[in-house]
Amino acid sequence: MARILFAFLTLIATTIAIAETASITACFQNELGSRMELTLHDDGSLTGGYTTAVGNVPPSAWYRLYGGYDAVTLNSKNMGTIGFVVSWQNGVSNSTSTTSWNGIYDNTRALPEIRTMWLLTRYATPQNEWGSTQINHDKFRWIKTGEC
Repeated sequence: MARILFAFLTLIATTIAIAETASITACFQNELGSRMELTLHDDGSLTGGYTTAVGNVPPSAWYRLYGGYDAVTLNSKNMGTIGFVVSWQNGVSNSTSTTSWNGIYDNTRALPEIRTMWLLTRYATPQNEWGSTQINHDKFRWIKTGEC
């Protein structure tokens, strides 16, 4: 009886642990062809990878991506705020720059999309810092995971 009870409690604990770490992974592509794979975790954090279609980097070069999103609003309204950062360095290249995106994750359309504004900051000497940051926008559309 004790073994059965122990096995039952272990099963319940494992089920709770899996439920608490559930996540969703999806791929998105922007209008220039850059792609990202996002894993949205239940705690509002997100992780993933980003490959850029611009610049002098091979398309197979992935960069780490970190960020967060409003899990409560996204779960209740299918829309929510999202923000993520990519530091442009990996085993292939180091661009001495970082980009941050902030915007809206919209899951109310036929296919999910993320509309963002971004800031790209490049390393610059103190006398040239005034021109080190660019701003623009991106619209990412959902693509099949196999296309990521």
